[in-house]
Amino acid sequence: MTSGVYTATLTGLKEYVSGKLRRSLIVLWWRVAFILLIVCVNLSNLLLARAAARSKEFRHAQRFWELGEERLIRQLLTESLMLSSAGALLGFGIRFCHHRYIAHQDSIALPC
Repeated sequence: MTSGVYTATLTGLKEYVSGKLRRSLIVLWWRVAFILLIVCVNLSNLLLARAAARSKEFRHAQRFWELGEERLIRQLLTESLMLSSAGALLGFGIRFCHHRYIAHQDSIALPC
């Protein structure tokens, strides 16, 4: 009769959840960060081109309607804030829908 020898391996929750996928997840996150960097650079270029195209409009507004620089800067900051807020809300909405879709798939278990 042989005596059974039992061994146990203790792993943390983080290792258990991400375990074999750790390297793939790190590569995925770096790719996402790189794509976000590209998006930010493209958006900043678009905003700079738009501001350059509107410089004539700004000079016209200052000359004929006697708008001060403070008011123009305030208007541009408000416009940029509204644009970025709309983009952030859209991004969070897409993220929420996408996360719920993936969480309900049976192929991968995501901690919620």
